[in-house]
Amino acid sequence: MARTQLFRTAPVLIAAAPTVVALKDIAGVAPFTLFVENMDLAASGRTKFGSKNANLRFIAVEAGTAGNNYSVIFHAEANQEFSVVISVYDITVNLACDSSGKPYQLATEVMDLMNEDPYVAEIIRVVLAGFPHSYGSDGGATLEVQPGTDVTVDLEGGAAATATGAATVEISSVGAPEGFPGPWLTHASAVTALSTIAPNTMKSYTFTEPIRGLRLGVTAGGTTSVVASAQGQI
Repeated sequence: MARTQLFRTAPVLIAAAPTVVALKDIAGVAPFTLFVENMDLAASGRTKFGSKNANLRFIAVEAGTAGNNYSVIFHAEANQEFSVVISVYDITVNLACDSSGKPYQLATEVMDLMNEDPYVAEIIRVVLAGFPHSYGSDGGATLEVQPGTDVTVDLEGGAAATATGAATVEISSVGAPEGFPGPWLTHASAVTALSTIAPNTMKSYTFTEPIRGLRLGVTAGGTTSVVASAQGQI
């Protein structure tokens, strides 16, 4: 039997209120191990152009508060060639423009050029806004920056991890979790194993019995970021 990853969530922001981190159908795989990682939260920001397909998102490479210092500045100017200039915490992107000063590169092209720049890549990662959701940007439009002006995006939201509080781990032997009203049964051993995770550490619990529905909730005394994943034998 091969060991495979059953799922991995995107980072989920946790605050004081109980937050559902994972709601999954495990499909009876047994045994499987559930991992919960408590980590620093990376600062991020995004453009907000009228065309959703022109929008990009920027994520600080270094998680924690340091990323809150950075800004990405897009500048348009007539006959300008593409370039990136980094000055302390400002990343200025001079967009390639035509003779009227209108940018003509697609968002995907700008994203790729920024990610290929070794100095930019040390500071931020650029993705399509809304990725990987289907309603997000596909990058097929040009950035809407007026000639002779700047569009500035400040990165924010970076935070140092805080210890998590109690976990809630509920399982079901029937049905998929999506729209499933229950009954959900509390798994006491998993709750004990996955509660109070220290900053930037991981805890795990191995389920030996086959289950279908899995619902994992986490609380925290302050703001932190949690990723849940599972590996099993199939």
